[in-house]
Amino acid sequence: MNMVSTTARALGLTRRGATPRFERPAGRCRWDGAALVVMTVALMGCTTLEPVAGGSTELRQRIAAGELLRAGDRVVIRTHDGRKHRFAVTAVGDGNIQGKYEAVPIDEVASVQIREFSARKTTGLVIGIVLVGAVAGAAVAAAQVAPLAIFDGVP
Repeated sequence: MNMVSTTARALGLTRRGATPRFERPAGRCRWDGAALVVMTVALMGCTTLEPVAGGSTELRQRIAAGELLRAGDRVVIRTHDGRKHRFAVTAVGDGNIQGKYEAVPIDEVASVQIREFSARKTTGLVIGIVLVGAVAGAAVAAAQVAPLAIFDGVP
């Protein structure tokens, strides 16, 4: 029993056998952080930027007609002056592709990439997580098994 638990019980801050609220089990914070990192990477791994086929004139016509981009699409647009614009589309109309903080005139669009869901990446990610979990589980199980006794020729 550590000093914090003894002091907390003496002051009547906890029930007998309970862990005080202000005391955190060792190692818990590391696992929470690792889980957050894994979840973030998992969410990023499920999408990919797909270039839209077609020449710049065809792209501009499809955008103006409302066939290509919709509100909520995450895009990378390259304009004729070579600049890249990365944003989530909030609206398309009035000759502009509107984002939250910027707008790109449709007439200046040279190429478009749209972030889309990737089934291949998602499947690979799930298989990878399962394999890592299986290896980690096997390692933990092997570490808990009592070591075998080694005899020097005596049975």
